[in-house]
Amino acid sequence: MAWIAHDETRFRPRAAQASGEQARRPGKGEIDGLLEGKSEEALWPEPLPPYVKSDFARLDETDDALFYDTPKLVEHIDKAAVRSLSAYYRETFQEVGDRLYGESGRLLDILDVGASWVSHFPPSYTRSRETDGQDPLGKRCRVAGLGMSAEELSLNPQLTEFTVQDLNKNPRLPYADASFDVVVSALTIDYLVRPITLCREMGRVLRPGGRVCVLFSNRLFFTKAVANWAGKDDVDHVLDVATYLHYANGESGSGVGENMLSKPHAKDISPSPTKGDPLYVVWADKL
Repeated sequence: MAWIAHDETRFRPRAAQASGEQARRPGKGEIDGLLEGKSEEALWPEPLPPYVKSDFARLDETDDALFYDTPKLVEHIDKAAVRSLSAYYRETFQEVGDRLYGESGRLLDILDVGASWVSHFPPSYTRSRETDGQDPLGKRCRVAGLGMSAEELSLNPQLTEFTVQDLNKNPRLPYADASFDVVVSALTIDYLVRPITLCREMGRVLRPGGRVCVLFSNRLFFTKAVANWAGKDDVDHVLDVATYLHYANGESGSGVGENMLSKPHAKDISPSPTKGDPLYVVWADKL
């Protein structure tokens, strides 16, 4: 099936719909310093998440399986942003690998939540077409993908296994506790109706010392994005994702997962401060 380099059907949300103005791009260093120097108590003083059910309503509430029935073999961000995404994965996998396994050079066990036909992981996490006389990727590490399209997932050369699951129907991940070193979710969080539950699940399947990374841009399928996301700017998006990760520690006051994840951090990894698609990451480590 043919694919195009960049999906132009994705729209950029506008924070000020009434005025028709384009949402503001964050200034230099604004995202990186957004959460730093502030305690979690100062950032999130309330014991319960600051959301109501309508925050996660969508314009299109039809079955998501219908929307993803046709494989979307496209890049959802532009080429420069894809390069930034790949560079971030390379640096993060190296950092987490050094912390967990020292200089052994061991590949990490990774979960890609919201996976599709490409993951943009480092080349060492790619299956070899010729396995004769070589150690297959699946014997060196586990790269699991969870997404909506079996056809897309089957084409991904970096997955050693995949699961088809609608996270809006069932946000519980089908993996044992402490199964992965890194859990990533790229360009997915804006569509989730129970993001805090999913963040708690991502923390649950992480090993101690592992990292959960949530990456996003300002491009989206507008009718499938939740209301809480669609009308906000990039700074608000960063704060929301950090809020999801914070309240994953003891979701809804239940105490489940309490003190499971570190305080979230944020970084602007956009290739340009003014041009092209922006890219942001919010991450937390498993305690």
